[in-house]
Amino acid sequence: MFQPISRALILALVVFLMGCGTPPPTPAPPSAAPIATPMPPATTAPATAPAPKGDAANGAKLFVANKIACDGCHDASKPLPGGEFAPNLGNIATAAEQIIKSPAYTGKAKTVAEYFRESLLEPNLYLVPGEGYTEKDGSSGMTQDFAKTLTPQQVDDLIAYLLTLK
Repeated sequence: MFQPISRALILALVVFLMGCGTPPPTPAPPSAAPIATPMPPATTAPATAPAPKGDAANGAKLFVANKIACDGCHDASKPLPGGEFAPNLGNIATAAEQIIKSPAYTGKAKTVAEYFRESLLEPNLYLVPGEGYTEKDGSSGMTQDFAKTLTPQQVDDLIAYLLTLK
């Protein structure tokens, strides 16, 4: 019997093909309920870490790099709300300020930088409302293993870049 292919598997295939044979990180299998991905000790800063000491220029390069291909789903040239597969990020630094102040926000972040860290490393803590942004089980459509596949410096660099998107 025909089984539908998940968006995560389709995206992984597209990124693989775009990378000329360099496969993306394998997405975690969907779970029955959204859960936070535990972070390994001493390798990844917690979601409540202070503002990053990242390099925004390097973060911009990482954003479009085949290894993680953020731009495969997120459009950094268009503002939130909106986005076909994932939220647009053109004004995410400004929008994130409003998100963390919203009563609907379910994450733990108190600052925009913390919100970005949380979104990268624990994408199920808060799901931005939008059709098509989640898997059928309600979990985030975003890759679930960035805490394992990105170095702490790469996470800091991505956060520094995202902070420039006002």
